[in-house]
Amino acid sequence: RRATSMSISWTISSTFNLYQTTPNIAALIDAVVRQPGWTQGGSFLLLIGGGSGSTRNVLSATKNAPALSVTFTSICAPSPCDQGLCLADPTNTAYSCQCSSGYTGTLCSTDIDEC
Repeated sequence: RRATSMSISWTISSTFNLYQTTPNIAALIDAVVRQPGWTQGGSFLLLIGGGSGSTRNVLSATKNAPALSVTFTSICAPSPCDQGLCLADPTNTAYSCQCSSGYTGTLCSTDIDEC
């Protein structure tokens, strides 16, 4: 898989410890997961460069290997659609509802009287 050209600057405090927090890397992860061929559950590699020798040693030590926790929040969670499927746009800033059979309306909340 090809690498992105994105980078994010991360200034580590002079009092380095094992519980550093990265800057917001959402845009970087978004660029990776939107690449053609990437699928949900797929893997990706974050390259962390620079830092002092002691920083690199701590980050590469097996027992102190950094952990990455990614939380994705969807505009469709919880679903605003009463009786249907919520479809988020690619930027996760807007949605539309695909109504189940027998329902209509912007939020699929109108029961179609089939009688």
